[in-house]
Amino acid sequence: MAFSLKNNAYHVLGLDTTSSERDISKRSKEIINRLKAGDSPEYDMDIGLFKDFRTEDSVRDALQRLQSPKKRIIENFFWFQISSGIDEQVLGLFKLKDHLNAIRIWKNASEGQGTKAFFYKKNLAILYALVLSSDEDKYYLQDSLALWKELIESNKFWSSFTKVYKLHDEQTASAAIISDFEKHVVEYLSDIYTELHQVH
Repeated sequence: MAFSLKNNAYHVLGLDTTSSERDISKRSKEIINRLKAGDSPEYDMDIGLFKDFRTEDSVRDALQRLQSPKKRIIENFFWFQISSGIDEQVLGLFKLKDHLNAIRIWKNASEGQGTKAFFYKKNLAILYALVLSSDEDKYYLQDSLALWKELIESNKFWSSFTKVYKLHDEQTASAAIISDFEKHVVEYLSDIYTELHQVH
């Protein structure tokens, strides 16, 4: 599979997309050291849907992807951004594996067309796709596809995403990389939903 949410670099490292280079480097070393000691670490960003996705190889691969500007934007776009009390509330529900209420909270918060609402929508679309990897639910499928369509077709969303991405990744976030990603985003989504189709 060309792209998989389960193996998203931020997911493997147990981080959200606002993490700094230093956070990423520190976390990758920490996980590898703990794995070598026979300890399988868990983090707040773990959503409780997958097992055995954190290995020395997957951690090294995640670090490598986040060091490549072209790959980093893909990993960033398809993972959770935790930037508000609402997002923190959802994280608490992840620990309880309460995906139903996590979906409800982000769904309620995503009404509107402001920057925060756009990122709640993106978080919600990602959560739908992750839950679909273990549960077959046609409503989640329909809702997630509708959210992606709304986001991808919105110039306002792309403007918000570009600003936020540059804020957290000012060294490598060039306009050319963001523009190239925008042109190929439908292909990455296609990979995700092809994988879900194969799972079910």
